[in-house]
Amino acid sequence: MYVPLAANTAQTTEGTVGSSITVSVLNTSATIGEYADYANFSSLSLATAIDNTVENVAREMAYRLGESLSALVRATADGANTVDSSVLTQLAASSTTSFTTLSLTYIRNAVQSLAGRSVRPFDEASKNFAGVIHPFSLGDVLADNSNDSPIDILKRTPQGYARLDEIISTDLTEVIEIPTSGVSFFQSNLVTTTSSYKSISGLTGIRTYQSGSLAA
Repeated sequence: MYVPLAANTAQTTEGTVGSSITVSVLNTSATIGEYADYANFSSLSLATAIDNTVENVAREMAYRLGESLSALVRATADGANTVDSSVLTQLAASSTTSFTTLSLTYIRNAVQSLAGRSVRPFDEASKNFAGVIHPFSLGDVLADNSNDSPIDILKRTPQGYARLDEIISTDLTEVIEIPTSGVSFFQSNLVTTTSSYKSISGLTGIRTYQSGSLAA
């Protein structure tokens, strides 16, 4: 990516050739590598197995592939704060009984934080950012019954009231759109957790991810 050019607010005299501008690019070092697995089967094991061993192991390896891809993406997202420390938001906590749960307010704040960095939503049609949320965290957001919470917003109209059952889902393949959040969430338990969150023994922090795309 090119380094953005700053605004030019200095006037120039017509017919006078000024100094040229310098355009530079951002450089990132990366190592290209491969990830691979294989399994060996003896003729004896294939002949005596009571199941379709090759097919079942292939399914196991496909699941392993999914976990690997998830882990790599999480590692990239979790390391983003080493480049920009402000992308990591930590909710307050002081004990195992006094801690802050995720709410619609924090999700909205993160969306505006992305917009403040000129990050675009992935889905231009719905104008939603993409997110990954743990079912526990989604449950906290949906259980909130305070003013301007998702339930409070939806119950105001017949159309919204009819959507209440739609946003309460245990289907991990379903996209969850929390009203007025600006994010389309996927539920997953494959998120980074932090034991002894805020150095409090017995308290576990669960991460929620929100992301978008940069303009070309």
